[in-house]
Amino acid sequence: MRKTWFIDLDGTLLKHKTDIELDNVIKKDPRNSYKSEELLEGVKDFFKIIKDDCIVITTARDECHRSHTISALHYLEIKYDKIIFGIGSAERIVLNDIKPIGDIENTIELNTAFSYNLKRDGGLNQLNNDLHAGNVFK
Repeated sequence: MRKTWFIDLDGTLLKHKTDIELDNVIKKDPRNSYKSEELLEGVKDFFKIIKDDCIVITTARDECHRSHTISALHYLEIKYDKIIFGIGSAERIVLNDIKPIGDIENTIELNTAFSYNLKRDGGLNQLNNDLHAGNVFK
């Protein structure tokens, strides 16, 4: 079954930048500003693991940084299905129903919402290790 991943951008996939830092980078070199973005450790490997899943990138980045950000993701070869800008940087809460699987006599329940908190700019190696070991999302 294809999973949907909601993945934060700054501090999770890319080294964290504030909107002011982005403004300064773009102002300094508008044509090549996207090349200043830094992919965090383990991100490429993570995307190999989830390559067949649906990827929704979420970010508090302002909408005015869309072109820069999309260029950076393309340049860094990060594929995604959707990207949502300007959602704020406070807690993000996912609500989803529990999906019944099976027939009437043998129904099991599939939890459909999970979370995994990471240290800012820490990369995804720990998550990759946990996914390979089957230690998450049970």
